[in-house]
Amino acid sequence: MDNMPEKKKEKKNVKLLTAMDAVENEMQQERVFRGILGALLFALIGGVLWVLLWTVGVIVFLAGIAVVALAANGYRFFGKKFTKRGMVISIIISVIVIVIAMMASLTVDVITDFRAAYEEGEIQNVPNVGQAFAIGMMSMITDKVIRNHYLFYLALALVVIGAGAFLYFKPIMQKIKEAKKYIAAKNAAEEETIVQTEDAIVQTEEDTIVQTEEDTIVQTEEDTIVQTEEEIITHTEEDSNEG
Repeated sequence: MDNMPEKKKEKKNVKLLTAMDAVENEMQQERVFRGILGALLFALIGGVLWVLLWTVGVIVFLAGIAVVALAANGYRFFGKKFTKRGMVISIIISVIVIVIAMMASLTVDVITDFRAAYEEGEIQNVPNVGQAFAIGMMSMITDKVIRNHYLFYLALALVVIGAGAFLYFKPIMQKIKEAKKYIAAKNAAEEETIVQTEDAIVQTEEDTIVQTEEDTIVQTEEDTIVQTEEEIITHTEEDSNEG
């Protein structure tokens, strides 16, 4: 029970750091080309994971989520900033990589089947990767059962990519939206402060000018009075001396 406030505070700090990351993200300059390269490189890691899982018979289409997440992080890491454009690019690259991974999985299956037949003495040699790829593509075109099998898993993967992208990107884009509002409010406050400072400077300068003019007028009037008094005294003394 005593640890509950600390856990809540820690959870709040995690949220704060996430928000700060979003603000930092918005303050960066987006590098689209580098982002695309990063998304592709990271997504290919997910594609390799897909093929590895396929070869061991695991529910492979769930790797689609990993591909999307990796593509997004690759875009952010290389592109320095994540935006809606980055999100769309990450999804497109994820779909392309999954299609490539499915073709690679088909090639692996062809090599595996031919190797099994070779070990049983049914065939004389095993096709290389290029030949296996060509055989697999031809099977996709000519054999309906094979085509439906692989397209079924590809469709599942694309559905998972769509759902995963929604679940993964929704909180990120929400944080980015909040960060934009925060930055806009901060900039507005800074502009207001600058305007107020400039107004204060102008007002001070105007007050200084007015005060200087008033001091000058007062000094001039005082000098005139003193000069007049001195002239009167001088004339009086002269008249007295003449008398």
